[in-house]
Amino acid sequence: MFCSNCGNEAKPSAKFCEECGNPVQSQPKSKSKPKSETSEFIVSSKKADDVLSQANTVANEYKDKSSLRKPLKAFLNTGFAKERIEESWSQKAIARFDGSAKESSILPREICFAQDSVLFITENNLLARGTATALRRSEIQYIEVSPLQSNLTFGLAQRSDSYWKLTFVTKWAGPAEDKKEKGLFMAYADSTWNFKEGEVSFYLPLGNSSYQAEKYEEMYSEKLDTLAAFYPIKFSNLEIVQNRSIGFFIGTGFWREIGG
Repeated sequence: MFCSNCGNEAKPSAKFCEECGNPVQSQPKSKSKPKSETSEFIVSSKKADDVLSQANTVANEYKDKSSLRKPLKAFLNTGFAKERIEESWSQKAIARFDGSAKESSILPREICFAQDSVLFITENNLLARGTATALRRSEIQYIEVSPLQSNLTFGLAQRSDSYWKLTFVTKWAGPAEDKKEKGLFMAYADSTWNFKEGEVSFYLPLGNSSYQAEKYEEMYSEKLDTLAAFYPIKFSNLEIVQNRSIGFFIGTGFWREIGG
């Protein structure tokens, strides 16, 4: 588990954080999203050993899912991802999320959290070729979860979508000491995965109604509670609002997108 104050990993038997001295204790299981005025690290109600004892390996998890297994196997022999995916193949799969790398995207993506790595997978489909990469747990400083409202205006039409945005802040964020390794990370970065400035973004949809949003939040909260036993996860109650508008110039033959 991790300290709710500083995110430092604490021993299961610890009563106080060795880094900041904050009291450390497991939180009771909750179906609702974490509450705080700004943000805090989630303290899992579960024990890592108990979760691992009931989990399948990544290889078995994708055994019957050929559209996802193919990009994983195909990328075993490529640059930055090779060692990381090979390592994760035999690890226990903790949780999986379906979503997208950008808000309002029609291209499906998947994230698989293993005990010591996170896999980012694009399924083979008619719209895109399957791709995959992975980050080691040691390469992730923390994961921040933020509510996000995306508003799109397209001519006279308007559309609003709600998400939980996952931001993976890696050790290469900011002035990383290992310039060469950061360079490899950025060079490998797939633009469709939003690998920018040492961070990776992922969007979890909340459905099209308040009822669906409530159910999705319950499901995501349960998974985050499990993941918090392995990864430092910070939940923010400050909602992000993104406004975009797309307008057409009649007769010119091109369009322009204006970012809000």
